[in-house]
Amino acid sequence: PLKITSSSVARGLDDVRRRDALEWLIQAFDALDFPDTELFSAFALLDRFAALAPAPIPVGPGAFAVVLAAMVIVIKTNGTHRFLERAKRLVAEVSGSSQPWPSVRKAELCMLQRVDFCVCTPTSRDLLDRLVMEAAQTTAQLAQEGETWDADCHDKCADLAKFLLELGLVHEPEALYGPGHPPLAQAIAALLLAMLVLRAPWKCVKQLCDATRMREAGSQAVVNLMEAMRERWCQEERRGSSGDNGSAVLEKWLRRKGGSLGVAPPLACDLDYLLLGGVLDLAEETTVTAAVRVAAGVQRQHAACRGSQCGNRRSEARTSNIIAALPTPARQRGGGMRGRNSQASVSTTTSAAVAAAAA
Repeated sequence: PLKITSSSVARGLDDVRRRDALEWLIQAFDALDFPDTELFSAFALLDRFAALAPAPIPVGPGAFAVVLAAMVIVIKTNGTHRFLERAKRLVAEVSGSSQPWPSVRKAELCMLQRVDFCVCTPTSRDLLDRLVMEAAQTTAQLAQEGETWDADCHDKCADLAKFLLELGLVHEPEALYGPGHPPLAQAIAALLLAMLVLRAPWKCVKQLCDATRMREAGSQAVVNLMEAMRERWCQEERRGSSGDNGSAVLEKWLRRKGGSLGVAPPLACDLDYLLLGGVLDLAEETTVTAAVRVAAGVQRQHAACRGSQCGNRRSEARTSNIIAALPTPARQRGGGMRGRNSQASVSTTTSAAVAAAAA
């Protein structure tokens, strides 16, 4: 279950509908303050369900029931009782039906049977958290040696890596899943890109690019995933600066980071130079070459998409308002679950029920 292909996912759920579903989950989990680790579990469960589907998942209310089922299963498995009660209230409020549970229960059972009841499988986010924990140990050692790379720098790097992984998984499934890339490759790519962008000490990069680990993940796969994440990051930054509707992932992380990620995506040539300068050699050599040391200290230019465009973001709304704005079939005015900014009419009673779900 850890390796699925992009083609198998696309056969069960096309890219547009998949992105709509994942962005809805992002908004719901963020508004209800559910952990990101559970969000990735819901991503993985939905993608595995789609990859194993004998035919495309039908369009309509039944498809939304599948999304709700993925959320409920994950919270039942890993969440608290309080989280589960919040999820149940949200299902009742957004389903668009006076009796939503028969269809949701049916979707739950179908999903569990299709994945052979293997719900608790490690995700790329779980592996990233493990890599981040190992990097924290290296950071502590560097702090004792007087390095300027401290715990705050490490935390910033970790957050950037989590953002990049989420952005890539939602928007670039063809690249991230590919022919069956292991989740470890996705996790390494996100953290390595964050380290290079933030100029992490070479000791941190060396620890991450362990030879055995890189052979298991695949050096070339890691490079391809890094470039996919970098390019998507650039695209979403440009889209946000032009005033177009941006990614739910970027909007979420900008709210968390006070309106700015604090760093811009690197130019493709800068990333290529660093990688070709020796990062990949580290996966095959037992010593670090002089070229690697030089590459680690290169002053990288940043892409033009920086600064002001991040400052004009929408301020963070209260939890009840965020949930009330979630797009659902009951509120949608034409075309899928997308269109977060469509003018949906939500009654005072609905808003009160939504606010109660977050309580």
